[in-house]
Amino acid sequence: NELEELAALDFNMVRTGIWSAYKKIQLAPGEVDEAWLRALEAYYLTARKHGIPVLFTFFAFAPPGFGSESPYFDPRAIEGQSAYLTAVAERFAGCKEILWDLINEPSFADPDQLWQCRPDDSAWEREAFRAWLKDRFGTGPDKADWEDEVRSRWRLLPGADIGVLTDADFEDRQVMGSHHPYRAKDFIRFVQDAFVDWVEAMKAAIHAGGSKAAITVGQDEGGLYSRPRPLYHHRALVPSKLWGVEP
Repeated sequence: NELEELAALDFNMVRTGIWSAYKKIQLAPGEVDEAWLRALEAYYLTARKHGIPVLFTFFAFAPPGFGSESPYFDPRAIEGQSAYLTAVAERFAGCKEILWDLINEPSFADPDQLWQCRPDDSAWEREAFRAWLKDRFGTGPDKADWEDEVRSRWRLLPGADIGVLTDADFEDRQVMGSHHPYRAKDFIRFVQDAFVDWVEAMKAAIHAGGSKAAITVGQDEGGLYSRPRPLYHHRALVPSKLWGVEP
């Protein structure tokens, strides 16, 4: 078979995963198709027979939202994603020749504007962004002054709405008109922290399934401006003391 041929050519790893047709695998949170799990298990065992480790990718581009418009913030979406990862990790908990890739070419954006790092404008995201701004720019014990500080930073008028971004804010052009590049800059920084939170949640789901395999995140050739950056999320992927490795 093909894996036997690859082994003969000294290939030392193969990568597979889910790029499409995700709904056929998991129709509801916690209900992963058994036939699909058996097919993945057969693939892994065949590769293992020929001494080839398998890197498996759970998601591609953006994780499923399970009916939500906010796949990274809606608790319902996180619950469904976590249930899928836990179910797969449980099946391969004792396997030593498998590695996990959380997502291929991740896009943290409106699902209709992949890789552009634009807000999905959901209530979940707006609430998370405001909480991030308060934590980052507020001062004092209750950080009550955070809104005034943010308006000053973004060059907004007193009382102006906070957290409403437009496509114009992200455009690379002269700073004239009504767009606010500082607002876009802070949103992009917020996205990096939010992606770290998502990685931590998915990592916890894998560990809940009993797997101790290495975990990574895919990247692509699109650069770092509008993509999740390893500079921020790499620490979330370093093994912890639980596995005897210092971070």
